[in-house]
Amino acid sequence: MDIKYAFIFLVFVQLFQSCGECKPDKYGEILELDIPITTFPSKDTFFIGDTLTIEANFSKEVELYNKSGTIRLDSFKFFALFGISEISDTLEDYAVPIDTIVEAGKVGYLPLHGALAYPLEFDEDLDGYHLEFKIVIHVSGKFWLNISSSPILYEEPNYEHPALYSCDNNRRDKVNIYFTNPSTTLNAYNQIFRTTNVDYLLRLMDYERYAKAGSVTIIVD
Repeated sequence: MDIKYAFIFLVFVQLFQSCGECKPDKYGEILELDIPITTFPSKDTFFIGDTLTIEANFSKEVELYNKSGTIRLDSFKFFALFGISEISDTLEDYAVPIDTIVEAGKVGYLPLHGALAYPLEFDEDLDGYHLEFKIVIHVSGKFWLNISSSPILYEEPNYEHPALYSCDNNRRDKVNIYFTNPSTTLNAYNQIFRTTNVDYLLRLMDYERYAKAGSVTIIVD
């Protein structure tokens, strides 16, 4: 083969190979999202019968966690779970008698093995995602409130969405969703949460993990 034609042939081979290459996007193999939530009133002490509100209103341009920028998410499921437990004794008590008053979105009820959670579903419109509900606690105690989302639910074949892929058929290694709450404070973590007698919470729940769940810890008298 003539050297010139051989060179042209190699150029075309490389061109077609490069066209088929998957170039990962800027978000990387681990996508971490920062979902803003708010709990109010922002205080540490409540009385039986008081109301605490949890709400979230955010754009479809969802903020990245610990990274500048956003990612557009349409028709996305966040698989959020609201949890509340009484933590003054040596075991978490999930059987907390509460009333829930839902203003936007949906709040479910999910009994688990040795636990209880409340699945949350956001309303979606052209502007973004919305959730608002109130809880009324009917007993006194020390309570930990949090919102979490399990990365397992974003693994194949549990859920499909374009955002789970960095390019073509390259599925991201993991999707982590964290909930940032301005009412989460280091003071409440140290002065209330860390006074629990639940051993595994003291061992496993450092402040970073506590904050990523939008946690608040309150006393109800």
